[in-house]
Amino acid sequence: MQSRPLQSANTDSVEPASSSFSIFSPEGLKWLCDKAGYGTIDIEDFDSPLHPENKFIDDDPMADAFLTQPFIELPPKSVAMQLFNTYFREMNPFCPLFDENEFMSRVEYDYPIYPQSSPSWWACINATIALSCAFETGLYSKAWLYWKNATLSLNSFFIERPQLSSAQALLAMTAYLIGTFSATPSQTFVSLALRILHGLNPAEYERSPAYRRVLAITYDLDIDISLRSATPPTQPIPTVSLNTLFDDRINHKNSNSSNNNFATSYIFDLFDSYTGLTTLKSHVYRELYSATASDKSDPEIIAIVGQLDTLLEDWRNGIPLDYRPEVARPDDVIRRDPHMSIFYVHFSYYSCILAIHRKAISRATWSMNLDPRSCRLPPLRSPNPRTLISTQLCVQAARKSMELVQHLPQHHKLFGGSIAYCVMFALMILSMLIVQDPQVARGNTDIELMRAVESFFSDISMIRSDENISNFVQCCARYRSIAETAIKQSRKGMLRK
Repeated sequence: MQSRPLQSANTDSVEPASSSFSIFSPEGLKWLCDKAGYGTIDIEDFDSPLHPENKFIDDDPMADAFLTQPFIELPPKSVAMQLFNTYFREMNPFCPLFDENEFMSRVEYDYPIYPQSSPSWWACINATIALSCAFETGLYSKAWLYWKNATLSLNSFFIERPQLSSAQALLAMTAYLIGTFSATPSQTFVSLALRILHGLNPAEYERSPAYRRVLAITYDLDIDISLRSATPPTQPIPTVSLNTLFDDRINHKNSNSSNNNFATSYIFDLFDSYTGLTTLKSHVYRELYSATASDKSDPEIIAIVGQLDTLLEDWRNGIPLDYRPEVARPDDVIRRDPHMSIFYVHFSYYSCILAIHRKAISRATWSMNLDPRSCRLPPLRSPNPRTLISTQLCVQAARKSMELVQHLPQHHKLFGGSIAYCVMFALMILSMLIVQDPQVARGNTDIELMRAVESFFSDISMIRSDENISNFVQCCARYRSIAETAIKQSRKGMLRK
């Protein structure tokens, strides 16, 4: 199935950048290749392996969900303890699903475990072992079997009483799928985890740090999937209007501004920052990508883009300088946070810029009314002047996102998958903008940047011999090739002149 990330529902006009059709749809890809002079294409060659609707390449993880016999025996307790230590050292600090003391204490008295005795605990055990094996080169081939072990509990998650451990298991399974460049059934797992969390007794769990972390991670995954697939999120969108949010921001601006510019002396609450960005992304979906957003006029879209951009910049300025996107040096961020949590937030920030400003690119150019005496159309103006440079902001954000890849350490073997969609989206957007106007390209520098992205993920593919990653690299290469063709065609045209 063809991928349609961040797709608009509006299908009325003929220019892809003005929401007539998604640039990632078959029609959009044909337009992109025709405009670049790329020649004939096979649409399936451009199918992103990361899109939530796509099938698994090598195996269907749901096919055996109703079996009862494990696919692989659990390792001896001594080996399992080493694997759990790997998980809590490498993975849990980045995606904190479990409390280490509680988890390890239960392992002491409740291991080995069997699927029938406690389905949720069985799934937690196998999902964490699968993630641990993904970090161990010699055990990587067994990771998938332990992951499939965890699927034996899926049936119980639908029919038994909601438990926090069930949601934790589903998110650990999702983390494995994302980290290994597999799209489905992440959407199903996230939706089920969210329903389980909503079914818990608030009085029992609302003060639990683990519950708050798991809920925040689930909300973020849910809205990210919605933005990628243009489908409504499972979690209800906040009812507060964007105008109310914007007014509250103005009212509280002075009281919050004093903390904006300090660095290491400021205790940075990453959790609050993370949840704040998730809330903002939910407004981006509602205002720009939901079904109701398709009925909004160009002036409304421009105004909304300006408001969302202002709120996003306020969010960014609330981060200390040592960690702030576009300010902090990537190598310094990794040194201060080797578990990559802040780096992940940087990728999410740049994707948010792209999701917001790509909606204003054509609207702010082909029908901008700057004459106050004109009565033809309402002026496409926003109090935020950045809406006038949406193309430049998208180009810069796409480059920044791809440049971050060059600073990623190879040792975190699952981080590449967690940010792969952000990187591919950035590469696609930059390719589209170069095709629309080859002059935005910085000579061959942008092409080399795209090649560097391909090279990074190719190295991961060689280590793992994973077809999912190979297909991801090939998809990136095809979009890079389109941009390269557009630049060459532009140079030929200039030489003729």
